[in-house]
Amino acid sequence: AVHKVVTTTPKAELFGAVVEKFDMVCIASKCTTECQACSQCTYAIEQMSALAQGEPTSGLCSKLETCVQSCLESGDLKKILKCVADRCNVHCYDGDCPSCRGMAKRMFVIICQQTDMVNLSHIQYSGTCPRLFNELADDYVAARRRVAA
Repeated sequence: AVHKVVTTTPKAELFGAVVEKFDMVCIASKCTTECQACSQCTYAIEQMSALAQGEPTSGLCSKLETCVQSCLESGDLKKILKCVADRCNVHCYDGDCPSCRGMAKRMFVIICQQTDMVNLSHIQYSGTCPRLFNELADDYVAARRRVAA
């Protein structure tokens, strides 16, 4: 599914389309030894678990955690997931939560490398996958802020 998104989505919409496919619950449930050794990954998983159980979080990602908490109040899983994608994801990339951005960057770079994203005809990026992530993440935040304003 992600490969199709990468190969068919226009560059301007690519970042949102890819990162909104990340299923953090799935990633957390399949967390490997490598993930457990990564402090960013471990923190993200602990926060997801606390939020899901209604427990307090450490508050290191206050905007993201507050937003997710308000989405959880809707109760219905489909509504919660849509709310998080529409309203909260931006806080993963806007500087509020470096651990979330770091974890997303790791996943994006792997997808970028596996799909040779920088060389795709509709992407044509002369830099590296990590630099592409940074540029697209910043553009994504700027676009989301314009929509919210």
